[in-house]
Amino acid sequence: MKKKLWKLFFIAMLLVHFSALVGATNGSTEYRGLALVADRFDLVSEQSIDQLLGLCIRYRIDTLYVPAVEFLEALYSSDLLPRSQVLLNNATPLEFDPLAYILQKGKTFGILVVPTVDFFTVWPSEDTPVNPRHVSNTKPSWMSRDGMGQLLTSPMVLDPGVAEVQAFCISLFKEVLTRYTPSALALKNFAYPSPQYGFNPLAMKSFESWKRQNFASVTNFDDFRSWVLDDLVARFSQMRAGLGVQTSLVLFHSSDFPAASTSHFQNWLSWVNGNKVQLLVSWYAYADLATVNHDTRFQLESVAGSRFWPALRPLELVPSQFRLIAAKVHEFPVSGLVVDTKDAATLEFLNAIGFGIPR
Repeated sequence: MKKKLWKLFFIAMLLVHFSALVGATNGSTEYRGLALVADRFDLVSEQSIDQLLGLCIRYRIDTLYVPAVEFLEALYSSDLLPRSQVLLNNATPLEFDPLAYILQKGKTFGILVVPTVDFFTVWPSEDTPVNPRHVSNTKPSWMSRDGMGQLLTSPMVLDPGVAEVQAFCISLFKEVLTRYTPSALALKNFAYPSPQYGFNPLAMKSFESWKRQNFASVTNFDDFRSWVLDDLVARFSQMRAGLGVQTSLVLFHSSDFPAASTSHFQNWLSWVNGNKVQLLVSWYAYADLATVNHDTRFQLESVAGSRFWPALRPLELVPSQFRLIAAKVHEFPVSGLVVDTKDAATLEFLNAIGFGIPR
């Protein structure tokens, strides 16, 4: 009898736990937004884009981040960048503008489409494209190097400290903004790769000039690199205001603020609280419960208006670990969650625990 009672109690507790974890459709679930990060291959044709938007409708995804600039190639009609090799390799018609198409289709279906722009990542390896228009071929002097002059190749990146690189970023930003006026635009990999890199000779010249201008203050090279990113964000914000567009600026960043500011010179807390950036997409530095608890609480307490969405990479976790962490994120009063997978089982689970706004 005792065994039977314990068995019934155990089953009851399992049911209670399951209801709390996936309980969903009885009207008590607090629904949060769900955003998906797409990749270049999703934009090669009208059909692939329509399939992506269909996925968003099916799994209640309300925000879609799509690449506009990746590896300094364009997935839109650009005068400044070569066309993406992914589009060329998939025989995408030259007259087809993937970004224009998906922005328009997104409006039709009520999905917020946010272009992402990666200003600095040139190529994932030293085997750069053969396209003569690619920046790796036109501007090799802009690449990031270490203190010994060694080229950074995994990935290859532009050095943000080079004045010409900064001007190039401003031009790209303006091109996307004026041609498409999206509701939001996201900055991806907007950081120095590490303290060991950023010693490009042209950047060092810019540092010496900056140091002379700030002779009254005690300054060092790290101060300069932090200032470079601060200044670029401020110039982006000023350009938005000058053009009179309502585009919000979103930043993809690491949830580990001390590491972001000391290792990558990315002072994202001041950017969002100073309203130069309107939203943070916060990728957890380590996807475990301790990090989720610490970093989420830190941002809820530190970010004005809690303007951030946590972000997870489900494929980097075993399914049981991902489910546990996603459920933990939902316990916090966050507005939504960002993921970078189109896996049906993962998206179904997120819908079940309350991520994804019912249509």
